[in-house]
Formats: sequence, C-alpha cells, structure tokens
Amino acid sequence: KYFTNRPELYDEYKFVIENLEKIEPKNVGLMFATDDWEYPLFTTSYTQNINPIHLNVSNITKNIPHKIDSVDCIISTTTNSNTIDYNGKRYSNMNEKNNFIWLYK
Repeated sequence: KYFTNRPELYDEYKFVIENLEKIEPKNVGLMFATDDWEYPLFTTSYTQNINPIHLNVSNITKNIPHKIDSVDCIISTTTNSNTIDYNGKRYSNMNEKNNFIWLYK
C-alpha cells in the first residue's frame, strides 16, 4: 500500500527492510532527500528498538546536538558509492545496483 504511487521502489525498499531485520541495528543513520520516504522502513519498529538518526541535515535542526556518537548502518537516497565514511567509520554499500535507496553496513 505504501508503493501505490511509486511501485518501482518496492523491491529496493524490500531489500533494505529485509537486511535491517537481519542486522538488527539499534541506531540507523539516514541520509535522505527532502521528499524521500523513511516510514516504510520502520513499520516494524514497534517490535524492534530502532533509533533513526538523520545525518548531514542542512535545515535548522542541524543545530540540535545528537546524543548518539555512532550508527550501526546507514540508509541513503542521496549517495550511491562503494562506501560512506561517517564519524570515523567506513560503511560499505550492500546494494550498489539499486537506483534509489542504498544500505551501508
């Protein structure tokens, strides 16, 4: 039902969701564009203790300090590369062939 207007995204989100369940992260870094969807990723967050953390924010909320120093993985809709370096740690792309959303661990 989330993908009625954009069915081409379903398989990519499904891959990310299934791998989140395997990884069982506590802190998930998000690098999203303004209109991208994060809610389909966390439909199971009622049964899992997942803390989404927005990274590289460019609006006024960027001044709010994070109490979290590290993330277990990163989900991005803005960067498709082999790796992302964040806060002294390197995360590897698990699905470079996707066209819209990428999971880094």
